Amino acid sequence: LSCSSVYCDIYSHVNNGGFGPAEGGDIDPIFRRVITLEHPSTGDMNEVIVTSVVTWTQGTSDVRSVSFKEYLFNWYPNVQ
Repeated sequence: LSCSSVYCDIYSHVNNGGFGPAEGGDIDPIFRRVITLEHPSTGDMNEVIVTSVVTWTQGTSDVRSVSFKEYLFNWYPNVQ
């Protein structure tokens, strides 16, 4: 999935009832996702923190969100 900006819009697919990047015949995006990658404050370059935040509007103005965070480690830092 490639995005043209900081966030990715997630569309409702009319053809198959699923969700994902834009395809022909989709309706307006319902969800917006932002994914960030950062190293921990310790400066450990063998670790990265991946955070995904999805936001949507419930009703006319109630903005909701859910976030997920995962820690990834380079178990073999000296292997090239």
